[in-house]
Amino acid sequence: MKRLFLIATFLTLSCIPTFAQKEVGKGELSWQYSFLSREVDTVNLPSGANITRRESVPLGFGVSVSGNLTRAIAIVGDTSFNWNNSSNISSKSRDFFILSGPRFYIRGDDFSVFGQVMAGVSIRKDEFFNQPNPGTTQSIIIKDTNFALGFGGGVDITLSHRVSLRLFQFDFIPTHSNDVWLKNYRIKTGIVFRFDYFK
Repeated sequence: MKRLFLIATFLTLSCIPTFAQKEVGKGELSWQYSFLSREVDTVNLPSGANITRRESVPLGFGVSVSGNLTRAIAIVGDTSFNWNNSSNISSKSRDFFILSGPRFYIRGDDFSVFGQVMAGVSIRKDEFFNQPNPGTTQSIIIKDTNFALGFGGGVDITLSHRVSLRLFQFDFIPTHSNDVWLKNYRIKTGIVFRFDYFK
């Protein structure tokens, strides 16, 4: 693993001189559609074991802002909000991620490739509905805020000097909840706006 990391770092740094003379913006703002596959800790058994299940949350959007330190390195703040209403309207869930960290680019004229390592928090809200009597609805709300990590990357297709298409962004986002690491996967796609160009 250490050797693989050193090779990846060397390849990334070796690409910087190749593209050093090309234009780069001082920052970027992106609006994206977000799809979330999340792992949920469902039951804490008397034995102490945890049971998890996986859920797909296809409704969501994300916003990210980045500032370029160099052509190859940026600092990014990344957020996403996903929600899910069950078909029988017995429960609702909301997942909000706030992450930040370094992003590493390999930039070309027509496309850019990036990888990122982030840390932050996940905020989850679950609301469960019950109808004990006709015409009466009761709800239970559970809120959970946990430490989260983010490892991912993506590809941007250049449309103009100021606009790119984020073809895809994939992130693995483990969250630490009740002494268990839950594995979440997120896919995003959208539009990227670049600003304040300099040579």
